[in-house]
Amino acid sequence: MSVFSASLIFTVALFPGLFFGWAYGQIRPLHSGKAKDWFLRYASMAGGWLAVGAWPLHWLYMNYWSDLVDGKTLPWPVYLAPIGYLTVPAFSGWSAGQIGLKLRGYARRYPRMARALGPGSSPTAWDHLFDSREAGFIRCRLRSGRWVGGLYDCGRYITSFASDGKVEQDLYIAAAVQFDQETGDVISRGADYAWTQGGLYLRSRDIETLDFIPIPFGAGSEEEGAK
Repeated sequence: MSVFSASLIFTVALFPGLFFGWAYGQIRPLHSGKAKDWFLRYASMAGGWLAVGAWPLHWLYMNYWSDLVDGKTLPWPVYLAPIGYLTVPAFSGWSAGQIGLKLRGYARRYPRMARALGPGSSPTAWDHLFDSREAGFIRCRLRSGRWVGGLYDCGRYITSFASDGKVEQDLYIAAAVQFDQETGDVISRGADYAWTQGGLYLRSRDIETLDFIPIPFGAGSEEEGAK
């Protein structure tokens, strides 16, 4: 086997782990500032997927590689193998990220689960607060003295956003409410809050204090979308 062929096989073998890590990172950002941490993380992912896929790949090679080289027609399921080689790890990474979000959300309410999961990997308090995408009500006092805030949720009807520690920390609250600027209390209209007509964009450097009140399970975007 030539050096080129060996290098090509090695590169292709890394793809499932890379796709798994990429999909997982889209749901739960992988915080790390050191190159060695990234290398070890993706190397372990690639090694795990190579161990899982070694037997199917060997079976395909032994049964169909010679036919492919000779230009023979292969059974149609064989042509789906390259697609599954990448989509299955990507879907698995996305699913693992979703499960991780749910577990971290539950861990905020159950200390025993938090201890079982161990310390979070978030490098800053900002990341720790928003990584789980947990729904909550936010009240902020800005450095200018103004009170602002509203509903932070990443559900089906409302999409809020908080940046991670890699860039400037900013926050988008999808549904903002009106505050009494003298007392800092939310203004109510009947049985509901006085909602504004849109969302609210904030930068961390403009925030003096931030209160985050988690919304109980079953509340949040579904209720807001039904209004």
